[in-house]
Amino acid sequence: MMNETHSVLITARDIYDKLVELSGKVDGSLAAHEQLRLQVIDHEQRIRAVERWRYTLPASLLLGVMSAVASILAGFNAT
Repeated sequence: MMNETHSVLITARDIYDKLVELSGKVDGSLAAHEQLRLQVIDHEQRIRAVERWRYTLPASLLLGVMSAVASILAGFNAT
């Protein structure tokens, strides 16, 4: 049997190329993360706006109905 040695040659250029490739992937991942973070913030603001309307509208309706009833009662009492 022959004694065969298997060797791999990795040059500094190979390491540099892989480092540049990895750096590009990390930059892309960070950009995607930032876009996702901004979308989540925007989504939360929209939910808060909807909740404000949800809780403000019934109170406004109740106040309007009470004002109308008070006006009608005041009209009956005036006559």
